[in-house]
Amino acid sequence: GFMRCTRCKQTTYCSVSCQREDWKTHRHVCKPYSQKRTNFQKIEMFFQEMITIGKEQEKKMYLSDLQKMDIKKGLKVQACVVEFRNPGKFFIHIQTAKMIETLKKVTLTLQKIYSNSISEDDYIPDVEEVCAAQYSQDQNWYRCLVQSLDISSRTANVIYIDFGNEEDVKLDKIKRLSVDIDPVPPCALQCRVANLAAVTGSWVEVCCSSVRQLLLGKTCLVTIVDVSETDSVCSVDVALPSIGMQLEEFLVQQGYVVKQKVGKSSPNGQDINSILCAALENFRKKASTGVEDDKKFPEPVHLCIGDSFSCVVTHILSPHDFVIQKLDNAGAIQELQIRLRDHCVQIPSSEDYRPAPGTVCCSQFTEDNLWYRATVLGYSSEDRVFVGYIDFGNSEELELNRLRPANEEFLKLPMQAITCSLPGIKPVSEEWDSESILVMKKLVNTKFLKVRILDKVDVKALVELTDEYSDPQTNIADLMVAMRCAVIDLDFRSQTDQTEGTKESFTIFVHTIRTKKLEWTSTELPSNETVDVVVSVIDSPSEFYCQCCNPKDLQALNEMSANLLKCSQKASEAFTPVIGEPCCAVFPGDGNWYRGMINDIGPKGAEVYFVDYGNTSEVAVDKLCAILPEYLMLPFQAIKCWLAGVEPVQREWTKDAIKRFQALTVGVQLKAKVLCNGQNGYGIKLVKRGQNVAEKLVAEKLAVCNKTFHDPVLTSIMPGTEPTGGYFPKDWKTVELPKSGTFQLHIVAVRNPSLFYGLKDSNEVDVKKLEALMAELSSYCNKQSYNPNLKPEAGVACCAQFSGDKNWYRAIVLDICDSEAYVLYADYGNIEKVPLSSILPITAKHLELPFQIIKCQLS
Repeated sequence: GFMRCTRCKQTTYCSVSCQREDWKTHRHVCKPYSQKRTNFQKIEMFFQEMITIGKEQEKKMYLSDLQKMDIKKGLKVQACVVEFRNPGKFFIHIQTAKMIETLKKVTLTLQKIYSNSISEDDYIPDVEEVCAAQYSQDQNWYRCLVQSLDISSRTANVIYIDFGNEEDVKLDKIKRLSVDIDPVPPCALQCRVANLAAVTGSWVEVCCSSVRQLLLGKTCLVTIVDVSETDSVCSVDVALPSIGMQLEEFLVQQGYVVKQKVGKSSPNGQDINSILCAALENFRKKASTGVEDDKKFPEPVHLCIGDSFSCVVTHILSPHDFVIQKLDNAGAIQELQIRLRDHCVQIPSSEDYRPAPGTVCCSQFTEDNLWYRATVLGYSSEDRVFVGYIDFGNSEELELNRLRPANEEFLKLPMQAITCSLPGIKPVSEEWDSESILVMKKLVNTKFLKVRILDKVDVKALVELTDEYSDPQTNIADLMVAMRCAVIDLDFRSQTDQTEGTKESFTIFVHTIRTKKLEWTSTELPSNETVDVVVSVIDSPSEFYCQCCNPKDLQALNEMSANLLKCSQKASEAFTPVIGEPCCAVFPGDGNWYRGMINDIGPKGAEVYFVDYGNTSEVAVDKLCAILPEYLMLPFQAIKCWLAGVEPVQREWTKDAIKRFQALTVGVQLKAKVLCNGQNGYGIKLVKRGQNVAEKLVAEKLAVCNKTFHDPVLTSIMPGTEPTGGYFPKDWKTVELPKSGTFQLHIVAVRNPSLFYGLKDSNEVDVKKLEALMAELSSYCNKQSYNPNLKPEAGVACCAQFSGDKNWYRAIVLDICDSEAYVLYADYGNIEKVPLSSILPITAKHLELPFQIIKCQLS
């Protein structure tokens, strides 16, 4: 035994009763314990204590060892249904502060103990033992009850006692429950509907599906009718808030169940016969009218992880439960509604038409009286029905006479409602409050949004929603966090997955959701200054990349490159390349890690632009990994440039011209000066040891002069010399608005609430100055020629040729589309689409007279 006599500390006993029995003899030899112990005694006692502790730690835990939840008959509680199998087996969380705190404490303790535990040999649990298991969906540890064991496959079937869900778990993911875990009762309370039984002895899927939609994830008033003494399963009655009736009443009304008599475990023959007779009578009525409810259900919209498309949000319950529609399918939906209307107006209402739950039919929406596809969820009374609209996601209760049967042709179009959830965020409190839901509605309603499919959990798509038409573009989840209507969910981790697309065999990897949007900057070349540069990558004189010779930045780049080697240890982690976002990537040329930007995604990997050098290469996905924010603090060093003032002799640069340009520029320090800046990078002048590189190429007949740039600009290498050529500025002077009082403003163009253009109604224009400016502008533009390398960006000032009179005017570029652009004439307010060849850079002299158009934003 492990008990000792408290007086002599020598004799051991297995129990108190054993010691009491031996005391009659032992008291004659028992001597008081001496504080002086031999080394042997000390060692012996130490090992005895260790054995005792080890025995305590090896103790297995069973349900009988856990505390019991104090549940009494007649108790009414607010509870959330967290797991639903059928009306005879579902699990609830009682919504009390104590239960929530208990669940949180147990979960945190489990993660603390097991998250960093060293994997040992597989633990072989007992059946019905309470253990700790790692859940496959989120890789967190939870308490579980082992229901069955398969030694051959090294798996066990477990039920997570704090949530009610089941799964098969590998034995290496199961551990003995630590004694440090409080033996609190299971947080998930198993329930069954009281006094009811399935008609056929088992629960049919249509019944389970209907009730699941009404209960799962909902908070309801639950009344405890009875508590089983053997397995602690509660017989309950549940109020269904969405349809305003009790679960018992709903099931009986739909014909799914019969009342269980006291002492009976199953319905008797008379009950079953009455239900079957009613069902037969209903079938006869439908047969007499030629109506069948057993129709094919529309397929869901096919989605692949990684898909990106424009959408509209049609219904919102919370940020974790909302519905979207593909914008590309708007035409098909509209055409379907027209056909539904034409079909339904020809069919009169019939009292005999009473579709069974789960049937797809046509329903007349009460708010607009238009016809839509819907599925019957259940009946709230004899003449009222509860339906869900399968193309929009909303539901309502309406009169039975608003339903019509749906033809087979109406079921060919897939269901357009896509149920979604915003991952990576969670409510500020336990549940989403009405204010947070209202904020989300204001952010997304009546807007065209960009959606990207990140993952799929059950029937929901985990998505990223972006408002591309705002300035700047906003991520809806990030915006809700910024508005304090949600908080970042640090525990969220998406699982690595492979998805086969329908277009090609295309593997997509799901990455860990970032909790913070990545931000970065790029190195810029100063205007009107000569700087030292080195050329890093050359495609041609029309496209090459430079690095500024800044010792501080180059030193920081070298140090960071050494630290990026750590990314090789993370390359095996799940990562999804996202077009337009930075990452760490292995350059195939030398096998080293560098900062990169995803340009495109293909079947074999991703096309990566290496942002510090200018190379572009295809990189396998396993050679990519997420980049840490601290590695983005240093601006990207590669600067995209083109050699100003020259163009190829023919349409394309020859190999000899490119080779000569490389010989003149690679491996040496050059002087560079910006002559213009556009969408294709910086147009620069390069000087090597006093020799203008552009002039050298022209002299060797490998290039010709571009008329847009005059010889004085090409040959001048003195710092501070003003270029005579034009440019595309983003800032200019406008007429002034009064700082107080009101005035009339005519809005002529709107990009978004943060950028729109207006024209003051009562502007006083100096006609003589404007006429003189137009004459100068015409003279300047007629001497210029179009340079395809000079592509303007949206929002810059320029000279544009008006299609009506072929004269040149000052203008603002609103948008670029392929070879054309929308321009706003800065002194008149009219807008038109012109070819890019009708747009030229503007000079500083032509910007001196203020624009009549005013750039505005809402305060």
